[in-house]
Amino acid sequence: MTIWNPGVLPSDAPLYRAIADAIARDVKNGRLKPGDQLPTHRELADLLGVTVGTITRSYAETSRRGLTRGETGRGTYIGSASNSEPTFEHLEDSTDAAVDMGINIPLSFLDPDLSETFRKLSLRTDLQSALRYYPSRGAFHDRELAASWLMEQHRLEASPDNILITSGGQHALTVALSAAFRPGDTIAVERTTYPMIKTLARRFNLRLFPIAMDDEGMIPECLEEACAINKIHGIYCMPSAHNPTTAIMSGDRRLRLGQVADRHHLLILEDDAYALLNEHRLTPISGLFPSLGFHIASFSKPVTPGLRFGYLSVPESYVKRIEHAIADTQWMASPLSARIAREWILDGTAISTISRKQQEARRRNLLCRSILDGQMLHSIDTGYFVWLELPEDWTASDFAREASEKKVIVTPLEHYLVGRDRPDHEAVRIAISGPESLPQLEHGLRVIRNLLDEPEF
Repeated sequence: MTIWNPGVLPSDAPLYRAIADAIARDVKNGRLKPGDQLPTHRELADLLGVTVGTITRSYAETSRRGLTRGETGRGTYIGSASNSEPTFEHLEDSTDAAVDMGINIPLSFLDPDLSETFRKLSLRTDLQSALRYYPSRGAFHDRELAASWLMEQHRLEASPDNILITSGGQHALTVALSAAFRPGDTIAVERTTYPMIKTLARRFNLRLFPIAMDDEGMIPECLEEACAINKIHGIYCMPSAHNPTTAIMSGDRRLRLGQVADRHHLLILEDDAYALLNEHRLTPISGLFPSLGFHIASFSKPVTPGLRFGYLSVPESYVKRIEHAIADTQWMASPLSARIAREWILDGTAISTISRKQQEARRRNLLCRSILDGQMLHSIDTGYFVWLELPEDWTASDFAREASEKKVIVTPLEHYLVGRDRPDHEAVRIAISGPESLPQLEHGLRVIRNLLDEPEF
């Protein structure tokens, strides 16, 4: 355990925040290093002469900033860019927040009418069968429908025999990692990436190798260089809408990245979570290199997150492994969820919901660009979030903290970083789909604009 003392604390700030700021300072200057264990709540409280509650609040604040991680029964540790990730915990911790643009909530007020769906399903004579056990890979008729849906909506040609039904994209990613890789294997990712891949890599003892990226995502030449000097087993990418930067890979970029993977026998984990929000869709890398590609498609972002339903398309040689991984985690995805998804696909509800959410996202992006005009803003016309590069006088964590003080939550760069090298620009992700209404969104964006117009000193 690190014997750490924050030193003299300023008297003009709340104690919990002053302690959190001291931890941030010592992480930045190298006094505290990734993996260092901080004093227990009681030890630090006794040392500073404060309550245990104050230390609890301080550690919660450093966790929110991505500086620390708590391990049940073990203590609080200094994190690193590769193991910090946002969680849904702050939804309870910040109920007084005026505008939450940290968690990427997919316009839930536009979700399908579940009561109407249940009314229709209740008239079916076979509904009771949705409570029975099904094969772990899913019923054939659901996989057959999946093949049609993936071809029409994702431009992916896949056989029903190579498709497995999962409980959403996160579950698909979990079973793919557990079945296709071994502890100690290395997966190449963009320098900034979806935080869940970091969480799962840590859980399965996988190493993430950061690859440089540009406005189209992972750079094939940089992946090639990395493969020349490192043993890399696979790549993870989001070609259709990168989270958090909004980068979209062109057809040429997908081809060249797949060619590198093919030359070096790398498996491709392709997360297509946001593809259906794009009006112009391209063939996935997995469609170009089917013997390498694990394609993840989910209903969570384009339709509704509560259904927990998705499709995982895999190379033929991995079908059995993935099926066993599904069985090991929960035996099968919910047949009732599959029944609802089937209903929505066949009666047009899924498509109409996606269209409504695209239209609302377009309105929100127009509002965002108007208010943040002149800023370095990366966005997709019908996307759920934007990536805001900050002026030089801001760090991402400081900007997020100041916004939070004004009751607006955004997610700083630290949550997405892999490795120690930082990009040229500090940035925050703003989830414009989070606020329930346009007035709420406008208020939050104006708070952000005011912060940008008043540089930190």
